[in-house]
Amino acid sequence: MLVSYDTTVEMNKFPCKSQSYQTFEITCSLPNCNVDIMGIDEECSGLYLQQYQTL
Repeated sequence: MLVSYDTTVEMNKFPCKSQSYQTFEITCSLPNCNVDIMGIDEECSGLYLQQYQTL
């Protein structure tokens, strides 16, 4: 997944079992790359997880 400053990227959807615990690791694939997630005041920023009920 290629991401850059001031963009929104959506990854592929995947199923998860009810009451399961999901973890994510964010890394860089290039040398000297830094991952920095920062928010300013009340502005939205960071990582978001959307869940949908599929019963």
